Amino acid sequence: MKIFKKYLIENKYHNTILYSVFYPKLGLFFILLFILLLFSCKKDKETNVTLQNQNKISSLELKTTTKVGVVNVDRLRLRQDNDLHSKTLRYLDKGEIVKIIGKNNERIKIDEMEDYWYEVEYNGVKGWLYGYFIDIYSDYENAYEGAKKYLNTKIEISEISLEIISNNLFFISRGKIFQVLNSKNGIAKVLKTEENWIVTNYFFTRKQNFLYYIAKPNNSEINGNLYFYNLIDDTSTLIIKNVYYAIFNTDNNNILLLSIDKKSNVEQWVLSLFGLDSLKITKEIVKIEKNKQLEDLAKDYFSLTLKRECGTLVSLEWDTKRNFIYFKPPEENQTYLISISDGNLIKIDVQKSNQFNIDSRYLTINSLQDAAGETLYSLILKDKISGFEKEIIRSKLYPINFSLSPKQNFVAISLISINDVKEDYFSSSVYVLSLSNYSLIPISTDGYSYQPKWSY
Repeated sequence: MKIFKKYLIENKYHNTILYSVFYPKLGLFFILLFILLLFSCKKDKETNVTLQNQNKISSLELKTTTKVGVVNVDRLRLRQDNDLHSKTLRYLDKGEIVKIIGKNNERIKIDEMEDYWYEVEYNGVKGWLYGYFIDIYSDYENAYEGAKKYLNTKIEISEISLEIISNNLFFISRGKIFQVLNSKNGIAKVLKTEENWIVTNYFFTRKQNFLYYIAKPNNSEINGNLYFYNLIDDTSTLIIKNVYYAIFNTDNNNILLLSIDKKSNVEQWVLSLFGLDSLKITKEIVKIEKNKQLEDLAKDYFSLTLKRECGTLVSLEWDTKRNFIYFKPPEENQTYLISISDGNLIKIDVQKSNQFNIDSRYLTINSLQDAAGETLYSLILKDKISGFEKEIIRSKLYPINFSLSPKQNFVAISLISINDVKEDYFSSSVYVLSLSNYSLIPISTDGYSYQPKWSY
């Protein structure tokens, strides 16, 4: 007579129950299977993950420019015509970069020197320079490198190494914060933030190995809680509840808190100061009645994606030097200028720039159409002084967010696809632009990654 035994194996991670009836000879097999299941469950709980980081930008075009020049003497005269006696339009310093428009047909001899006169453009001003006093380069990148030898400041730019993009680059994916451990191998760590809550924003101060984050039970227009996270031991501590948005001032250890207060069916925006030393609200600055939304943003994929990318559609800036706050709710067209000292406020019009500044350069976005009539987005790096520009990428992906690394050698970029919707948001991926060689490095391209930031 055969002996039957009944085993019950419960896998608590997948909420399934497996019943199996077998002969004694098969018992060892199921015991081994049980052990394997336990080990697989432990792996599910590990915080390190492998990122999907395939490059999804199929069209990568580099913009070519005309020849450029670098001034090699001090106080060089930019003249109105190609003549030494012509009017001086302005003086150019050593190391300035100019765009070469053209040159005269014959070499001109001046004293012991013989060269062409070059027609150039500098910061919107067109004029002529004698060629002996400028170094000629074929493109802006080489000119930018060549200009460094004339500058007093020493700038070191090394070959890009993917290994350096590690530990200090973070981003959010599906409400969880990821820390990039090794971008070359695509390894990231999932931070142990508040369980079952969605991280909507996170902040770094100059204190290393720490960050703050706001988490909510869902991604709706409600307050969340502000937490402090220790990256050394992966612990999360509640700082204060009912926080919608926050700005940090590390100089005086204060946080500017924005909250939504609802009393008697009337919603108000509340701005207050929170002391990191006392861990309590030190001053309530002002309350502003919250108006109804101008549009139904719940059905606008771009607004939803922008809100997720920025953590909020509210525009809030803290001018700590002049003790003012610039606050623009998404439901209003104007900006409130608020005095922190007495809470007085006025409404003003503020024109927002679409430029992302990087020292003497900036990134800007242009849109254009290809031969098939499809919209392409061009990310352009421009020099503020010379006006030279370089096209970094041209693709169907729209650059929606930028974050400059502390050493200013990388820019993390969120790129979205307006033709691909995932879970009510446009598909979003994180890339890193090297400012030394203008290469674009895919970090996380799963379509759910957004809000990249650098720690100090």
